[in-house]
Amino acid sequence: MIGIEKKTAENKIIYPNPTDGIVTIDIENIRKIEVINSSGTKIQATEGKSIVDLSNAAKGVYFFKIITDKEVRIEKVVLE
Repeated sequence: MIGIEKKTAENKIIYPNPTDGIVTIDIENIRKIEVINSSGTKIQATEGKSIVDLSNAAKGVYFFKIITDKEVRIEKVVLE
């Protein structure tokens, strides 16, 4: 398929996923990361960091809005 990037272990930018709390974001030039729960509420925001701690959050699905110098990405993370 043209234009669709296949997710493999080599190109994951968020790991581990699923996670039990600590998430690493492996992408360059992070300006901001917003963590949004499945209800659409922003529960956390960090500036310039590549590690997010969800250990105090409820289990479930979260969306990471990752803002870099070049792009804005949304990635889904499962907290177990």
